[in-house]
Amino acid sequence: MIGLSQVRKILFVGDTVPNSSVGFGQSLKKLCAEHNVRVFNLEGAFSGLREPLFKAGPHLLLELNFFEPIAECFNVATLANNHVMDFGLEGLDTTILQCKRVGIATVGAGLNLDEAFAPLDIGNCRIISVAENEFGAAGKDKAGIATVDRPIEIYSLIKKGREAGKFVAVVAHGGTECIPIPPPYLRQRYKLWIEYGADLIVGNHPHVVQGFELYKDKPIFYSLGNFAFFNNDSFRDYANAHWSIAVSVDIPNNKIRTIPVRSDGNNIVDIDGSGRYEEEFSRLCSLIQSDNYSALYNQIAAELYESRYPRLSTTSREDAALLLHYLRCDAHRNLVQTALSQKIGEPQSCEQTNFPLEESNIIAKLG
Repeated sequence: MIGLSQVRKILFVGDTVPNSSVGFGQSLKKLCAEHNVRVFNLEGAFSGLREPLFKAGPHLLLELNFFEPIAECFNVATLANNHVMDFGLEGLDTTILQCKRVGIATVGAGLNLDEAFAPLDIGNCRIISVAENEFGAAGKDKAGIATVDRPIEIYSLIKKGREAGKFVAVVAHGGTECIPIPPPYLRQRYKLWIEYGADLIVGNHPHVVQGFELYKDKPIFYSLGNFAFFNNDSFRDYANAHWSIAVSVDIPNNKIRTIPVRSDGNNIVDIDGSGRYEEEFSRLCSLIQSDNYSALYNQIAAELYESRYPRLSTTSREDAALLLHYLRCDAHRNLVQTALSQKIGEPQSCEQTNFPLEESNIIAKLG
């Protein structure tokens, strides 16, 4: 636990994967020293057994010998993401233990549902960490991560934080990878959390920088991008995957500042002083508010469907209508999801709420 009675300034950075050498420049170290809480998303797991669980997608194994520079600059790790359970319970235990060993507090994952959803309260600040339910969700008696398909828990955490007079920040892991704008459902979800009472939403996972917008004078950052994520060629050809945004929050003065950071060829991450990324970040923000936002997202969705989901390819209008029927209807979708989970040996319990956003909005009004 971080022994602070009053948080003055918080720094948030993006996806961090210590599985290759990493260092920080003097300007970034100075920036970190100016903040008494420094938050990063720890994407992956440390593991002694190194036995990956069966899942779709890659496994991210972290290495302790690359962790020390991160621990010197940051003191809070958000764990609600799609990789912290890559090596099962042993990997989660080892990850939390290694974070504690170097003085890093964790939030967003635990041995059961209560632990996973437990917020990190530091004086006048509450940090909540949640992720889309892609893999590794916690259950009542099941280790895992806090997931966004439990709106009642999220609503309660935000509401109680506000009632206690705390600054409430939600760090959310989700969205579509490698696209320049957030999907409409994500904008709706994050705005709903502002309605609940959150002061700030910080997004991760797309691996590229996306813009931010204000909703009721509260900032929503959709993707900070890859902060320190080097040993991976998956993002080599994508724009805005090689720099990121750090978000500085001055709580007493109600000020928020964005700082572009990037790495050099030696994996040294530092503040970028060229000015070129400020202009690009401004452009990304303008895309969210542009008149053709919907058309742009529709175009992106159509292109990604053909390239990323070949097994769901449809050859006729009738097949497309049937697939859409199964995906859109709650009853069909829930049955398919439950049966497939059973098939891969990951049975789901009936405790999942998975309310549509409209029903979640009713929860807020009832509160």
